[in-house]
Amino acid sequence: MKSRTTWEAKRQGLNPQQTEFKFKNLHFSSKFDSGNLRSVKRANVWLYEIQLTRDPHSKYKLYFHFSVSNFTPNKPYTFVIKNLTYQKRIYENGLKPVFKSFPGEDPWSIIPTDLSWKNGPDGFQIQFDYTFTEAQESVSFCFSHPFSYQMINQMVNHAQEICKEREDVYFKRELLAYSLEKRKIELITLTDSTEMTDDEEPLIKGCFPRHKRSMKRPRIFNKPTIFFTARVHPGETPASHALKGVFDLLTDFDNPMSKALLKEFVFKIIPVLNPDGVYRGHFRLDTKGQNLNRYYKDPTITTQPTIFAAKAAIIQQRNLGKLKVYIDFHAHSGKKASFMYGNHLYGKSQVNNCLLAKLVSMNSLNFDFQECQFSEEMMNVVDKRDGLSRDGCGRISIWQTTGIDYCYTLECHYTALIMDKVLSPMFSSETGEIIPDKPINDINSEVYKEEDPSEYIVEILEDVGQAVLAALLDLISKNPFSRIPASKYKDLEGIREEVANFVDETWGLDEKPPRSFKKKTAKPLPRVAMLSSKKQTKTHSEKFQENVKSKTKERGRLNHIRRGYQKSLQRSNQSSFLNNNSIEENKSEIFNNYTRNLKVLPKTPSTYLSDLKRISEEAKSLLNDPKTKISTSNPPKPLQKIPEPLLQHPVSTPPQIQPPLSSQNLSLHRPKSPIKPSRAQIFCTQKFYCKFNQAHP
Repeated sequence: MKSRTTWEAKRQGLNPQQTEFKFKNLHFSSKFDSGNLRSVKRANVWLYEIQLTRDPHSKYKLYFHFSVSNFTPNKPYTFVIKNLTYQKRIYENGLKPVFKSFPGEDPWSIIPTDLSWKNGPDGFQIQFDYTFTEAQESVSFCFSHPFSYQMINQMVNHAQEICKEREDVYFKRELLAYSLEKRKIELITLTDSTEMTDDEEPLIKGCFPRHKRSMKRPRIFNKPTIFFTARVHPGETPASHALKGVFDLLTDFDNPMSKALLKEFVFKIIPVLNPDGVYRGHFRLDTKGQNLNRYYKDPTITTQPTIFAAKAAIIQQRNLGKLKVYIDFHAHSGKKASFMYGNHLYGKSQVNNCLLAKLVSMNSLNFDFQECQFSEEMMNVVDKRDGLSRDGCGRISIWQTTGIDYCYTLECHYTALIMDKVLSPMFSSETGEIIPDKPINDINSEVYKEEDPSEYIVEILEDVGQAVLAALLDLISKNPFSRIPASKYKDLEGIREEVANFVDETWGLDEKPPRSFKKKTAKPLPRVAMLSSKKQTKTHSEKFQENVKSKTKERGRLNHIRRGYQKSLQRSNQSSFLNNNSIEENKSEIFNNYTRNLKVLPKTPSTYLSDLKRISEEAKSLLNDPKTKISTSNPPKPLQKIPEPLLQHPVSTPPQIQPPLSSQNLSLHRPKSPIKPSRAQIFCTQKFYCKFNQAHP
């Protein structure tokens, strides 16, 4: 077998990134859930150059996941991934690929060798070494700690099995919708049996494809709903790890916090919004190349069925008067701590908005309140790659639709750092004793003794998800293990006062409605008819071209109206002279024609009002002075007097008149036949002349 030979994959099915490459002494494969590999080139026996498959219709090439087998043990191999999207910052922050050995139960771990990166001819590239052992049959490498579509289903299955054993726990698992490739979008309802009514939630048109009449929907509870969604961007695996922390705490029924959470709230959870992208190993887009987190404003059931179903389920909770908090779980490659994006609100709403984020930071060492963003500028950012605005993302669209204060994007981190803060101890509300912290929340534990605690990133991410739950209990002062009494604030009002001062110094506390929000009652559910296949989603460039065409067409139409107005006045004046009619009678007739059909005239932008007003002033002066003639050239010229002898001669035998020796010469050309203004010309001039007449009665 020759060296430096590229082996093309035998690609099966519809997934070009799930391939297999076999060399004499090494086999590569990405033919599994969330795998991503495009090609492998053997430079020599120990060096292999790898390229990735991009997301459809984009340049995103960042997420990789492949396995290696049939290797020679105890020999160092070098792997170079060559065509990555430029992401220098994430590797400078300490991100390294992770690996897992098979067979075995060992967790995913960070590669033990150094990682190097640089710009190459094929794009940004990273390089790392790995030495295989005899005990390993195959080793998988991944961009970050993976969380595949299968792992998501296993997480939900595990929670369902635990809840089946408890009669006091209410767990409902529903098929909300199918993705474009017919993968499941599930809606989980989790709470306890308190405050449960006999009523069921109504069906949503266009959702629940397998629902039958004999099947029951979840009961309606007399307590607020907390709505969580995750993995709209498939490569943001930290979001699923944080959501796993949420499931772990909610199903830890021996923990008083779990009991308090299920008693006070109803949790609605959609674990994955882009299952096709997760399965295919995409980083940000779905199978059609859509960034689904930009289509919440107007999703369609044909092109964004998962977003349509998720938004409909959220709106239903708002219509029932239950929705209190909405959080979409994401990951951010440019930060080394978790934070939140919130909306820019006003007055007390902005204080409430910032308060929940502050409470999360008080319950996690790895959540940084200083990195949180609540500005209006962040709500209007336009993506450079696709030109789509954040106005269509989940937190903004849900806030605009429902009007609730607590709408967030939780941005989790890929790497960890040692934060310069110490958490207050937890106090038991029953015994008043201090509750010992987990190592993840203890700055003096073994976790944070190393310079880089990223080895514990999975546990850190799960703790961030659990900190969100603790903050929800603090928000209503129902946390059995609260840190607030031992903090400098002493109670919730002290925290609220500090947050209010922060809001006042940053934006002010003026009570005025947000620019993009119209206060209204509960919005009805989206209509399925609105989301039919007839309405196709257009790209940003197509919308821009349509806008340009419409403006050009409108501008041409208005220019035509203006020219017709001028010509009709000129021709009407010439016609009256050649027919030897009374100019005064003709002027009155034109004036009456202009004022006849005011209500049916089209609207005209103000850019033409100045020109048309001058023409109207000329027509008005014509009514007052029978010895004046209107000159309607473009642009309008000052009125010129018609010579007196010319007015007194009959049309049948027009004399040869020499122009007078003055600066007011007027050249008139006799047409072959009398010219009458057309109906279209008269119609086009009516509106503006009538407006002038009304303003100058």
